[in-house]
Amino acid sequence: MRVLLDNTRSALSPHGGVGHVGLDFFLALKRHASGVAPHFLYRRGERLPEESLAYLRARGCEPRAYHPRLALHLPLRARVLHSTYHKLPPLPFRARIVHVHDVWTLRANAYQSREFQERRAARFRGVLARGDLFTTMTRTVRDELVAETDIESARVAVVGYGNPHDLEGPAAGEETAPRESGEAPYVLAVARVEARKNLAHTARAVASLPDLRLVLIGGQGFGGEAIAAQDLEPLRAQGRLDWRPAVAADELRRLYRGALALLAPSWEEGFGIPLLEAMGLGLPVITSDRSANAEVVGSAGALVDPARWEESAHWLARLRDEPALRADLRERGLARAAEFRWADVAGRLEALYRSAG
Repeated sequence: MRVLLDNTRSALSPHGGVGHVGLDFFLALKRHASGVAPHFLYRRGERLPEESLAYLRARGCEPRAYHPRLALHLPLRARVLHSTYHKLPPLPFRARIVHVHDVWTLRANAYQSREFQERRAARFRGVLARGDLFTTMTRTVRDELVAETDIESARVAVVGYGNPHDLEGPAAGEETAPRESGEAPYVLAVARVEARKNLAHTARAVASLPDLRLVLIGGQGFGGEAIAAQDLEPLRAQGRLDWRPAVAADELRRLYRGALALLAPSWEEGFGIPLLEAMGLGLPVITSDRSANAEVVGSAGALVDPARWEESAHWLARLRDEPALRADLRERGLARAAEFRWADVAGRLEALYRSAG
């Protein structure tokens, strides 16, 4: 069965965040769904960075451009189009499936400018109105989508996600045990510097424990300058902040394995891929007790109120001082990550495509 994936977001930025999703769906289908022939498409007019193109080709993916209004032959080549990030061309497929990563942008919020949020929400609702079926990675997002729109729950398939390390594979010679070093212990945050990620909470929790430092991996988003100046500057001034916009995959794995904990007290998440990356490498996770965070981590990590940084500070102090607790959360995280299997995701996607097309 031929299925077309509009993976424009993944083509432009396949290295992190939402950009992972379409590419990972494509790779999972190729490896685990023998009855599906997936095709990786992106919208003509978008200029693919050479780095992104090399990244895709190294994973056996050759993206193909199409014009979303002129490619009328596409429905003749495949019955199903799966758009993996909030886009949908006006073409007459038998089934048009929209992947919904999150829905917080549909609501007025403090994470974007009001003008941007309203404009984006209007476009997003237009895409939802044209969709026949929908996919999400968590029950949380499915329930929020049903609550925010008139879409029936029966039209939304929760397909899940898989351990990212199972698609990438370990780096050559990589250890699986946590790495100990003589450096001051550090807390890892893998997050864009924006209000939604609640880095004020992260910074205050780390700052309250003078022997810890913060390693932050992420670029700057809406409101990032104010967050850097107000919340991160005290740690930087003390020499306790290592902030990098991005790192290579093998370096990120090294940072996961060497950290005391991943701290991710986000206000809103559609999934939280770093949570799964951390658990898959045995790193204890401290995250919010709301949104999709709690669903993904379950009982394998420490859940905190994102409005109370003191709770995270408490857990960090315990992880620093109690080797038995670190070992317990490490084993729980590894077991939890093992439940997220790409073969299961591919099977759910294939079943959905067959029922729709």
